[in-house]
This record gives sequence, structure tokens and C-alpha cells, in this order.
Amino acid sequence: MAQLENIGAAPIPTAVLAAHEAVVEVLGSEKFVDAATAAVESLTHVDRFYVFDICDNGRQMRPLIHHTEPEKPYVAQGMYVRQFLPTDPVKRAVDMVDDEAPATWCVRVEPSDIVAERYRQMLVSSGIVERVSFLRPVRHGWRCMTVARRSESGTFGDQELDVLGGFARLLMPIIERNDALACQKPLGTEATIDELEARFARLFPALTKRERETCARAAVGMTAEGAALDLGIGVASVLTYRKRAYHRLGVCSAYELSRLVMR
Repeated sequence: MAQLENIGAAPIPTAVLAAHEAVVEVLGSEKFVDAATAAVESLTHVDRFYVFDICDNGRQMRPLIHHTEPEKPYVAQGMYVRQFLPTDPVKRAVDMVDDEAPATWCVRVEPSDIVAERYRQMLVSSGIVERVSFLRPVRHGWRCMTVARRSESGTFGDQELDVLGGFARLLMPIIERNDALACQKPLGTEATIDELEARFARLFPALTKRERETCARAAVGMTAEGAALDLGIGVASVLTYRKRAYHRLGVCSAYELSRLVMR
């Protein structure tokens, strides 16, 4: 059975501070995701690392950081939300704990804890032996930082989880700040991706569908990795579509792009 622990009051190990400082130094830049990934790897080895938000009581998922081994089977976001998330131990943990409590929760999961057979088999076939998620409540739901290891890497030790948990407690609150700095827009500004795609289509009909999709996600502060996960395409493709769109629109940054449609 999945293990759930409140780590909100645990001391943050000093080993985490240098890794966190390296991430803070690149807040608001496209180096943020790479810096966060490198920071995790500097603390301990992981085979998968990603951060996402669970919104609307589990009916929506917002990818923020995605870094994994190349051969990982792709799971479309919509499929995960509809078929896998409702019975995922992460969602069960969210339903169990008080979202008003200023706490961070650690959820340790083995493949046998996964109820959805197809999802469980995907983990088993990839050799995953343990998946650990760190959860904290945010304004619109829950934020989750997840790491996982395959059989050749072994399960996580308690000291490793202490370090990863400390880093998660420092990283998750600054992701929203990074998005805001990347777009240079107020944190409270709300615009759905569908609305932004429609605005790009109306204002700039020369853009292709993929260019509109990548632009909309860049405008809300989504990283190239997050957009790739959301759209089900490669990161290189996202960067290509975005570069073409920037050239068509005569902009050089996500900030300039967002100003075209967020007025």
C-alpha cells in the first residue's frame, strides 16, 4: 500500500541550499527547467523527474516540468486525467489530506499500488520499482513533484528522500514566480489556452495550427517541455514551431508574444 507522510515540518537539509540557489539564479529564463533538472541530479540519481498541477478536483492537469528517460512510453495528458489519475495514489492522497494545511506530503508508490492495470503495466515494462511524489496545496489545486527509479537504480533511501523532499518544498513555490517572470505579466492574469489559441487564430490567421498551439502555451508561461507533454509531440518540434511563429510575428520572447494577445 502507498505510504503517505507529512514532511512539512521536517528540517530542510543544508545540502539542498546550493541546488536551490542555482535554480533561483535563472528564474524567468528558459534555463529554469534544465537548472531544476540538474539540481535534482546533483542531489541524487533519478530516472524520471516531473512537476505538474492537479486542478479542478482532479479533472485537469497542468504540466510544468518534464524530464525523463528517452524510451519512456508517452501517456497523453487527457488519457492520464480520464483513465489513470482518478485511482492514482497521488489523487487518493490529495482527497485524504486537508488542502488548507500549509504542509507538504510525501507519497511513496510501488507499481503494485497502481490500480489501473494498463498504467501499472507501463511502469512495470519500463522497469520502474518506485515512484515518489511530493504534494503541496496551491491556489488552484495541488502541485506535485514526482521522481522515479528503475530496477537498476534501486529504491530511494530515507536520506535521499529527506533531501528530495527538502528540495521539493523550495522548488514548488517558485515555479509560479518563474512563469510570471518569463511572461512579465501579473500572477492573477487568467486566460485559458483554448482562448489564447482562438485569439492567435483571429489576430494572426497566417499562423499554422501547431504554431498557434505552441504560442498559446508559451504565452501562459508553459515551458517547451511542458508544451511537448501537453501536445504529445517532441520538444524539438515545439521549439521549431515556436521559432517559426516568433519570426512570423516579429517577436523575440514569450513576454513580447504574450503582449500581443493579453491586453
